[in-house]
Amino acid sequence: MQPTELESSCDASPLWPVAQSRSRHAVWASAALGALMVTALCAAGGMRSDIGAHRSDSLQVISRSGKEDETLNVEAFKKKIHAIIDKFAHICMQCRGDAQKYYSSKLDKVSSLEKKCEEDLALGKHNACKDVANDWHDLRKEVNGAWKGTECPKEMPMSCKLSSGDCKHFPKRACAPKTCHPINLLKSMAKNNRCKDATIECDGQEKVSLRDKKAEAYKQMIQSRIAAFANICAVECRGDAEKYYSSKLDEVSSLEKKCEADEAVCKGVQKDMDVLVKEVDGAWTGTKCPKEMPLSCKMSSDCKHFPQRACAPQTCHPINLLKSIAKNNKCAEATIECTGWQKVAWKDV
Repeated sequence: MQPTELESSCDASPLWPVAQSRSRHAVWASAALGALMVTALCAAGGMRSDIGAHRSDSLQVISRSGKEDETLNVEAFKKKIHAIIDKFAHICMQCRGDAQKYYSSKLDKVSSLEKKCEEDLALGKHNACKDVANDWHDLRKEVNGAWKGTECPKEMPMSCKLSSGDCKHFPKRACAPKTCHPINLLKSMAKNNRCKDATIECDGQEKVSLRDKKAEAYKQMIQSRIAAFANICAVECRGDAEKYYSSKLDEVSSLEKKCEADEAVCKGVQKDMDVLVKEVDGAWTGTKCPKEMPLSCKMSSDCKHFPQRACAPQTCHPINLLKSIAKNNKCAEATIECTGWQKVAWKDV
């Protein structure tokens, strides 16, 4: 997970303040630490390409000896870790805690190395800060690998591959704690990036997708609405309504199988599924009645949670529908007015 990939959808969190007043030793310590890091990396064969831009900046900053902005190399890295910690505030709880704990420990390590350099300089040691150069290099490499998902540390051992069909800048890799369930991590990242189509596959676990979970959620929603009609007046209102919702359940299953058979058509299938569920929602809330449930009804009651609108089959008599809904909601008074019918009140029956 890279900072820029979450910043596009998450509110930027304020970074922890950097001390405005620093001793000259502290300034030289940070500069020396940065300089030795560059030296160590060059000796090891050069920096990784993803931090190459920092190298030239560091060399330019370090060349201005004795100035406050010589600390930018170390301070920028500390700010980066603070930013990563802040980003995890937008990730699900079970994935957040251990991850923030890991990055906080690395922040402490940076401060510890910086302090060691400062102490060496204060003592006038000839090779001040040289002892921690390799540690600094390893620390930075580890943090970058954990955040980009290219090399997962023992504290964040779960290596995951991600993909998205509708988001351009979705992360491709991530490291996560063992306490983190892949689907919950995927949901958080998809929500932050406003993605509807995404998959995740972590070490030792099966590949899962938002589409699979979405289709399952749609089916459960429709099944709950079929079950709700079991409490509505017999055949005349119930039969055709259950038949309509069952047909939509079959359509969801059919679209799901179509997507499983051909990954290339999944994007179009997702749109068809969204249209289908929008229709089902309109029928259930009574805001847009389909041809199978053409009777559009307005209702009122003193009961707090009494429905205000409903769609029903043409075979359904409004007063019988009202009786069932009033009984289910334990209401003594209610009215209903459906298309082509006069308004009737429960108390008048």
